[in-house]
Amino acid sequence: MTQQLDCFDIPTYKLYHLIKDVFVLLDFTDRYILQEFDLTPPQYRVLTLLCLENSQRLASIADRMLVARSTVTRIIDQMEAAQLVARVIDPEDRRAQHVSLTPQGLARFQRAATAHQVALEERFAALDLAEQQAFIQSLEKLCAILQPKLDELKTEGG
Repeated sequence: MTQQLDCFDIPTYKLYHLIKDVFVLLDFTDRYILQEFDLTPPQYRVLTLLCLENSQRLASIADRMLVARSTVTRIIDQMEAAQLVARVIDPEDRRAQHVSLTPQGLARFQRAATAHQVALEERFAALDLAEQQAFIQSLEKLCAILQPKLDELKTEGG
């Protein structure tokens, strides 16, 4: 006979695991949609970041994705080989590289983003607008609480 741990009844523990479960479900569907465009979720995230602000340093992309610089380097290597992005040496710091979208990268992102938006609308259609707004407010509040703690940990760690 297995005994359930008491922590499973704690609301914060349940909330944490529900958020993780929702992420896994969304991520799985994202992977399925993005493979049609020969993109991985991390590559799509890079394209999204570059659409918001083109020509970013590799280090900045890594920081925004919360991954190691070596991980972003591998992602950018794959994307550069697919002609989705281009690297340019920073004229102010020759050791640093900037990454920019290519026209092919922008076109692929636009097609993938359209399909992704349709899928998001389908997935969230079960929630009415008021539920979506309430969920957005709760998640924004949670992000506002968690971000300073992350910044503090990053400062302490390096």
